[in-house]
Amino acid sequence: MSDLEDHIENEEFSPAEGEIMLITDSEITYDFMEIFSKKIGYEYLGEWEHGVNIHILKVPVGKEEELIITLPREYPKFISGAQKRYPILDKRYEFTHNLKRRALDLEGYVEDVNFEKELENLITYMKNFKD
Repeated sequence: MSDLEDHIENEEFSPAEGEIMLITDSEITYDFMEIFSKKIGYEYLGEWEHGVNIHILKVPVGKEEELIITLPREYPKFISGAQKRYPILDKRYEFTHNLKRRALDLEGYVEDVNFEKELENLITYMKNFKD
């Protein structure tokens, strides 16, 4: 069994209940999405911080699947797609973003006596990551 299958079986890789992610073709403002969401009967939770043109919507628990299909059909002018939101992926994107930033920061230490210490800090950061 793969790691992904283990996560799914253990329900660690579960979608957020009552939340979906809407994908838009163009940059739609926060204000527009907030008003649009209210008009169609849902709460706008904000832009997804790990992607462009992706917005999080609070929806009734149990209606996620249905809305992932129907919202892009009903509002194709604003919504090009929709999907479930997986909190574990948010955590992983945050980790990889920070890892990339820390790795790039290492460049500043290449000629420094603290390079090895900074490299050890990066390794510790990676070892301490937990899903």
